[in-house]
Amino acid sequence: RIFHENSPLLPTYAAAYVPARALCYYGFLSSHKHIFGPYLYPLDSRNWSTKRGRRRKVSVVFLGGGPGSELLGFASFFSHLINNSNPNAQTGGGTRENGVLPPKIHFRTFDIGDFSHLHSPKNILAPTLTRAVHVDTKEVTRAAHVDTKEVTCAAHVGTKEGTDPKSAKSIQEGSVGAKGFAGVVRSWFKGARRPVCRFQVADILKPGDELLKVWSSASIITLCFVVGELLKADGDACLDLFRYFRDNSKKNAIILVMESAGTFSFVSPKPVERKRWIYEILDEIFVSPDKPSPSGQETSPKWDLLAGSESRWFRISSETASHFPLKLQDMRYFYRIYKRSR
Repeated sequence: RIFHENSPLLPTYAAAYVPARALCYYGFLSSHKHIFGPYLYPLDSRNWSTKRGRRRKVSVVFLGGGPGSELLGFASFFSHLINNSNPNAQTGGGTRENGVLPPKIHFRTFDIGDFSHLHSPKNILAPTLTRAVHVDTKEVTRAAHVDTKEVTCAAHVGTKEGTDPKSAKSIQEGSVGAKGFAGVVRSWFKGARRPVCRFQVADILKPGDELLKVWSSASIITLCFVVGELLKADGDACLDLFRYFRDNSKKNAIILVMESAGTFSFVSPKPVERKRWIYEILDEIFVSPDKPSPSGQETSPKWDLLAGSESRWFRISSETASHFPLKLQDMRYFYRIYKRSR
């Protein structure tokens, strides 16, 4: 109900979960820089443009990413790539190399819950949360040094105190500006490297042909801590979506899945089927050697499992936790990174 009915508790949910998950995603991406880095900011400027010499567009789609964690994690990682790959670039300076601009990054978030108030310019919560994440991306734990006054403001949004107009006004005045996630993230960059950030309400299990085309044309697709809910809502539709991605995603596309490593991920897509781990089901869809060829294709698409783990921990340091008024949750998760190679 919290996600389907434009609930006033959505900001509270974001305050509780966005900071820790965004830090987790940033750390995860940093540890897999060799996989994601070449998509967002290729070090070789010859890969900045298309074969026709046009500026390359890189689309990153966050399915079920309405609260904003994926956007913040990826944007922090993106800025870190720029700052550490070219000392003269800084976060976004619109420099060219041999007359060619770097790829234009499009971050697109889709969720059945209406989190547009977090992404819109009128949002009073996003600036405080983004400041908590984007402090110094050299070390994830450096986020602990954020101004605790700002973070405290974020924690109260959606509570009785936070819904009071006077409290809302004080939060807005104490933040970096009511820009929403998209505005704050874009403010981290300058010039040609400033990404496009968009949010759209969409039922992931009933997307329609137009959205499917948008998603399957993306360079990176993420489904983080949402697959279990999708399988619970409609197992057949969820598996059909993954099969669609398997058969229709473009060559070299990346699919990242992260999900709880607990029993929540031990599921039965259909009532008559035995329970299995979600990663086993996904591995069977993407990397099983006996996949049939889609209609009209001579050979079936080939996907590789680039990296994965059945259990991995992200733990919040005591120092980071001490600077945030809400309890930040440690996370044990599994992950899979699939890449279409043919």
